[in-house]
Amino acid sequence: MELEKEGEPFGSENESTPLLPENRDETATEVPSNVELGFTLRRCMLLPVILGYFLEGGMFMFLLPQYTQHVFKEKYTRHDQFSLNTTYNACANVNQSDPEYQIYLKIQRETAKWTIYYAIASLVPTIVGNIVWASLSDILGRKFVLYLTIAGAIVSIGSFALVANYKLSLYYIIIGKVLDGLTGSYTAFLAMMFTYTCDITVAGKSRTIAIVFMELLLGLTVTLASMYTGYFIEAAGFFWPSFMATCLLAAAFLILVIFVPETSGIQHQRGSQTEQLTASARVKRAMLSTIEAFKFYFTNDSKVRRLKYILLILGFLFLTIPYLNRGSMEILYQLGKPFCWSSRKIGWFASLKISIASVFGVAGTYLLQRCMKDDIIAMLGTAIGIASYVVEGFAHGSIIWLVPVLSAPTGLPIPMIRSLMSALTPADKQGALFASIGAVETLCALIGSVSNNAIYSATLTIMNGFVFEIMAAFTLIGVIFLVAYIFVARLMKDTDSRDDITITVTADQ
Repeated sequence: MELEKEGEPFGSENESTPLLPENRDETATEVPSNVELGFTLRRCMLLPVILGYFLEGGMFMFLLPQYTQHVFKEKYTRHDQFSLNTTYNACANVNQSDPEYQIYLKIQRETAKWTIYYAIASLVPTIVGNIVWASLSDILGRKFVLYLTIAGAIVSIGSFALVANYKLSLYYIIIGKVLDGLTGSYTAFLAMMFTYTCDITVAGKSRTIAIVFMELLLGLTVTLASMYTGYFIEAAGFFWPSFMATCLLAAAFLILVIFVPETSGIQHQRGSQTEQLTASARVKRAMLSTIEAFKFYFTNDSKVRRLKYILLILGFLFLTIPYLNRGSMEILYQLGKPFCWSSRKIGWFASLKISIASVFGVAGTYLLQRCMKDDIIAMLGTAIGIASYVVEGFAHGSIIWLVPVLSAPTGLPIPMIRSLMSALTPADKQGALFASIGAVETLCALIGSVSNNAIYSATLTIMNGFVFEIMAAFTLIGVIFLVAYIFVARLMKDTDSRDDITITVTADQ
């Protein structure tokens, strides 16, 4: 596979010097002299693509549950005792036998039920789409998968815009989500974002910082979306925000086509697969590439390294199930009792929480890495995260505003685990690794969305925030797997049977 001349962006001979050069002392033997790593100007053009994609995603995350609740509010207030103009304040009504309270319960449960439908429609095909396309990125290139995911997102948000404008059935939204899922959806986009970063960085602390920076960009983008989406909904309804989101995706697609260079060839020069492959060999390898996504956990030559992969992915699973679904549950939670917040207030809460977490993610990681290993940082984040879930579940009144502060370190374990797994993996198999991580991430989103919304519906009359206590329990299980990984990484030696070499693998390699 021939590499693009990424070092000459916009026709400049001097742009081969990376804007963010890498520290070659970390893994000097990993990088051949003819491979230039770091973020050149053209590689940095991926950032506005990420910005556009997740601005749309952040807007859609707030638009969909609020529009769904709006639809059922209209439906269930079309009774003789209620008019369309009736404003029912569930928080002011304490009589559970009151007909208006029963209408409130029905609206919340229907909204939760359709949230489950959306999740299944999107995430079931996403599991397959992500594994296939993210694995094939090692053969077909990172940009090809990015094209697919952006196109799928355009179809999804476009179908929502049509439904909102013409008052169509919610089933059309489901069709759009299925088509988006077949392209790999946001998990395949995330896999390519992190794989692209790993292509041009070396394993170790510099890669961890780069991954955390990408998480920061994601967080700040969703923060921006949450801040103005609430105002946008109140001012213009649901169609114009979704139309704007569609335009953002179209702009991101054009930037990707024109400016962003391909990097998939770099990992072949850095890894063991340096030979030029014939067309038939490329086809054969493409067919087998999806299997590579699972070989790390079952057929790795080193039993200790295989155990590390398994412990890390299980920790990732139990930490990500609550983490990925927390935002959508908070929207539904805050729309109903005991808060009954407006779209604007929901947006401000989300933006405050995400912005604090994003800033803490980069600053905290940079400072903590000076005195702690990545796995210890992950442990610290999970411990504080458990406390934040517990407080949110029991919160009433102004206590809820403590959650953005307490939840700030909750996301730290996610990039830490990505970095630890990436450091265990050969350079030419990074795409397959992130395909497996993306598949697990999609499974987490599916399990979390279905279970959390079902729990919320079932416990509405008992304890509105009970679902957050379940999230705390999942996080505690994730902590157990992280502790096991730390034990293995510190006390067990890694023997590679292919080379008959015994080495000691530390957590920050």
